[in-house]
Amino acid sequence: MSLSQVDSFIQTNQHLPGLPCEHDVVNNGQDVGELQVLQQQKIEELTLYAIDLQKQLKSQQHLISEQKRLLTAQETRLEKLEALINQK
Repeated sequence: MSLSQVDSFIQTNQHLPGLPCEHDVVNNGQDVGELQVLQQQKIEELTLYAIDLQKQLKSQQHLISEQKRLLTAQETRLEKLEALINQK
């Protein structure tokens, strides 16, 4: 499930997917062992999301560095062209 899908689920249901809502826990109780398993699953999901976000961030940082390099090259070229125009 993507983060946007998780967000939509939370907005609609007011709890994380795969976990019982507060109302159900209060009214029906919850097995502590089962809840620990569910929490462990959520921890693993969060870790995977964090790893994915780190990869995206690294990719974006690389792209920004490349764009800065290209911008600097274009600025240098523009300065040279302006100098040539001003010489004439």
